[in-house]
Amino acid sequence: MNPKNLFLFALGGIVVLALGFALLPSGTPRQPVHVVLFFDTSGSADAEVARYRLAAFRLSSSLRPRVDHLTIARFDRNASEVSGPSIPASEEELLDLIDIALHARSGRPITKQEAPLLLAERLLRNSTHEAVIVVLTDGGHDDFSSQSHESLREVASQLSLSKTLKKVIYAGTRVGNRELLRNRLTPLGSKLRFTELTDLIREVQER
Repeated sequence: MNPKNLFLFALGGIVVLALGFALLPSGTPRQPVHVVLFFDTSGSADAEVARYRLAAFRLSSSLRPRVDHLTIARFDRNASEVSGPSIPASEEELLDLIDIALHARSGRPITKQEAPLLLAERLLRNSTHEAVIVVLTDGGHDDFSSQSHESLREVASQLSLSKTLKKVIYAGTRVGNRELLRNRLTPLGSKLRFTELTDLIREVQER
């Protein structure tokens, strides 16, 4: 594959992929799944962009582009969509959208972890696919007020009620930040997972 494809999923943003019917490695039929992939574009995550690119590229390469739907967005203190949900007809169009998302990098050091979850909850509200939310982030959170704490718990509670949500995966998150997030996202229970970027594909595909 052309090395420039590494930029296809290099941005800070959400990538939403609605996968069609396929087979698991065991040969068992797999139902359509809706993957929402977030990229942290805050200044604190700048050093991780290359690793996020590679993880996103590998994950996306493991999926079936002929049946995917794609939405791109980014988050720091707020989350915003850049495009979607349809996949562009050509690689050039997709690269154009990625360029737009790259230019949307704010460089702000402020990160609010409730921002992507609030947007994901909205995106999944009318989804009929089994859903997996993936957040590529260092886990930095710059608002430790009780209001922010309750905001995270509230959106976690809303997500936990979703009939289609399978799991919420945080990848590449610093160890020290994992416990902070775990404590604030307790309503998600066993649906909340933390993994290394290198294990992301396995975690997404695991039942």
